[in-house]
Amino acid sequence: MVADNRFGYLDQLRFALGYVTTPIYWVADTPTRISFWIDDVLVSRTDLIEENETLREQLLLSQRQLQLQKPGIGKQSPQSSSGFGPGN
Repeated sequence: MVADNRFGYLDQLRFALGYVTTPIYWVADTPTRISFWIDDVLVSRTDLIEENETLREQLLLSQRQLQLQKPGIGKQSPQSSSGFGPGN
């Protein structure tokens, strides 16, 4: 090990072994990478669905609060809301 460290006798052998074993490692690791990718996709989709439900609830609450604050909204005639009706 000392001679190899100092003179680099095994550099080419290490390079060749790394070159040969990299595809084997990549193929062996493929199921794990696919599993992580699927988990990310499913978690992201679930998170989006939950966020969508939360936002929908907030929207409904905000619409209800707006209706309670201004009960006259929605009861205006089209003429009065456009600014071209009588009295303008």
